[in-house]
Amino acid sequence: MKHPPIKDFVAEEYPTGNITQWFAENRALYSTRVCIEGAPCHSSMTCPVGKGCLIGHNGIDIVAPWGTLIFAVDDGIITDVKDSPTGYGKHLRLVTQEGVEWTYGHASENLVVAGQRVKAGHVIQKMGNTGFVVSGATPFWKYNPYAGTHLHFGKRFVGKDYLNGFFGSIDFREELENVSEATSLKKTRMLTLISLMNKLLELLRLRK
Repeated sequence: MKHPPIKDFVAEEYPTGNITQWFAENRALYSTRVCIEGAPCHSSMTCPVGKGCLIGHNGIDIVAPWGTLIFAVDDGIITDVKDSPTGYGKHLRLVTQEGVEWTYGHASENLVVAGQRVKAGHVIQKMGNTGFVVSGATPFWKYNPYAGTHLHFGKRFVGKDYLNGFFGSIDFREELENVSEATSLKKTRMLTLISLMNKLLELLRLRK
């Protein structure tokens, strides 16, 4: 991964960072609600006839305000640009030369087309809450400050191990940490801004 998925991204749980749900969490929800016709059923599960269900969440949920710009994390080709009202909503998939497939789900707007080549850092979507979204304070998400607005962000290798219980998706937390802005830096910037505001207020008081 060459570029963070959003500006000022911090790979820590909200409110310290931007993560509201990690990979493989909330098995009770996904094993009963996310079952796809014709998908493989993992050997450890009992699935509806003809359907395969997730063991748990098959990606990372990244929270930010509606309309936040979303970036390509690597160079590659946009292979799918779709709108699935009961699934990922407005979503797309980015495939790299190495066969890594990145899934971006629940956008308010897709800004690229299928077949388009993009470079890391290219703006490809805007943050939204389309499709199947768990919003607000629920047993599944501790808290989401933007009424369900988030990016579902997943990684898998094209054609490999789709029987792993996550439809091929894998845990890539360490890669997120590599492109994460240090929380301490973010806090430092915030404190600097507060300090400047306080100085401005003090100057305004002195002028009265």
